[in-house]
Amino acid sequence: LQRTAMDKNTLRTIKIKTGVLKRSLKDYNFYKEEAKKLEGKVDKLKEDGADEHDIVKQTEVMQESIEMLPSCKTKVESALEDLKSAIEEHLENQEFKDSEEGKTAEALIAEAT
Repeated sequence: LQRTAMDKNTLRTIKIKTGVLKRSLKDYNFYKEEAKKLEGKVDKLKEDGADEHDIVKQTEVMQESIEMLPSCKTKVESALEDLKSAIEEHLENQEFKDSEEGKTAEALIAEAT
C-alpha cells in the first residue's frame, strides 16, 4: 500500500513537470511564430509605404515578442532539466515506460531537445 501511494505521487510529480515543460514549449513557440509573423507584417508595411508611425508601432510590438524569446527559452531549458531529473531513476522501470505519464514525458523530452 505504501509503495502504491509513492508511485502515485511520483507519477503525479512527473505529470506536473511534464505539464510545465509542455506549457513552456507552447509559450516559446508562440512568441517565435508571433515574431516571425510580425516581421512579415512590418516588411509589408514598409513595402506598401505605410505611415511611419504604424511601422514604428508594429516594430515595437515585434520587438516585444522577440524580447520574450530568451526568457521563454530559459524556462523550457529549466523545465526540461526538471523533468529529466524526475524521470531519471524510473527509466529502467517497465511499469513507468508503459504508463501514460512515462510515454508523454519521454515524447515531450524528445520534442524539446
